[in-house]
Amino acid sequence: MGEFLDYAINGALIGLLYALVAMGFVVIYRASKVFNFAQGELVVVGGFIVWWLTLGMGLPWYFAIPLAFLLAAIVGYVIERLFFSKLVGESVFSI
Repeated sequence: MGEFLDYAINGALIGLLYALVAMGFVVIYRASKVFNFAQGELVVVGGFIVWWLTLGMGLPWYFAIPLAFLLAAIVGYVIERLFFSKLVGESVFSI
């Protein structure tokens, strides 16, 4: 029973992560009419930052996750300001 519960929790968490990425695609596209392919990249950047902070820097996970969220948000903001703000209102072929 314990192994089934582990698989059920892991499956639910992976499904929630996929749903979060999909909702990010929808929100960004509806707000700007630009399909942001960097959405998945930012999820990976956040995961990598958590991994680096916990294993590389030795921080506990409960400090690493909020810090990674903040750092990934900063990376996303910089990407939006440098690249995607110029694409709003342009034709699809300008990408």
